[in-house]
Formats: sequence, structure tokens, C-alpha cells
Amino acid sequence: MRVVIAGLSKTYRDRTGQPVEALREVGLTVESQEFLALVGPSGCGNSTLLNILAGLLSPSRGTVHFEGVPDPSRPLTAMVFQEFASFPGEPCWAT
Repeated sequence: MRVVIAGLSKTYRDRTGQPVEALREVGLTVESQEFLALVGPSGCGNSTLLNILAGLLSPSRGTVHFEGVPDPSRPLTAMVFQEFASFPGEPCWAT
């Protein structure tokens, strides 16, 4: 599967209603069988980009295309959380 991101932008609103630009005109292509890592400091838009790719957020502008998907009726992405438990504290299997 090939992923094509074109002109992707995301703008949020802060508590006062002022625009906060998280992504501006991001464009890249990830070829089938290619491995990509997003690296950057907190607050630079990594999570915003991943949430848009996962379908959890809508972009303000731009497009994301998944080319070569064998079955378009199935979800293209899945979310893996960083924590083992649903809530902070010990995991549910801890005794």
C-alpha cells in the first residue's frame, strides 16, 4: 500500500478562539514496503499527523490517499496505545 499526503494542514482554535497552526502544507509519499519514522519535539505536529492518518481527525486542508488497498470496506489503520492499562495505575492483570 502506498500513502500519499498532499497539502495537509490542520488548524486548531485555542481557548480564546485564536487559530493555532499544527500542520502547514505537509506533503510526502510513503511507498509500499517503505519504513518511515516521525521524529520531532513535543508540540511539532507528529501526533496530529498520525491522528489524521488514522482517521481520528479531519484535516483543515489537503488530502490523504491510501493507494493499493485490497479491501476498501475494512479499516486501514489501528491505534496502539502507549500504556498497557485503560486507566493509570497497575495493569488489570496485576495481583
